[in-house]
Amino acid sequence: MPPARLPEGGDTDEFRLGHILDAANTAAEFIEGRSRIDLDGDRQLALALCTLIENAGEATRHVSEAFRKAHPEVPWDTLMRAQEDLIAALTDFDRDLVWEMASERLPEVAAALETLLPLDGAE
Repeated sequence: MPPARLPEGGDTDEFRLGHILDAANTAAEFIEGRSRIDLDGDRQLALALCTLIENAGEATRHVSEAFRKAHPEVPWDTLMRAQEDLIAALTDFDRDLVWEMASERLPEVAAALETLLPLDGAE
């Protein structure tokens, strides 16, 4: 999947949604053809997925509360909680959580955001 074309300007909800969608799509690309067991033997993959989840969670925190309330179909809290859990764990992170986020939750988020975010500059 190609990365989302991010809108201009870093202080808008649309910009932040673009970052979340890009993180979700990149995670999907990274895990394609892989399984949960790969996280145990591939530290680089595990750390890359952690970073993508943390980035998505941080971008979510900066989406306006009004926008989040207007779109309850997006699991905003799931993203923010996963980010908190991963940051708190530092290097001893829960690989099951990482796999669940990358293989299940981020795709759910991406599907919801694709209906909200104009891609390829289409308005």
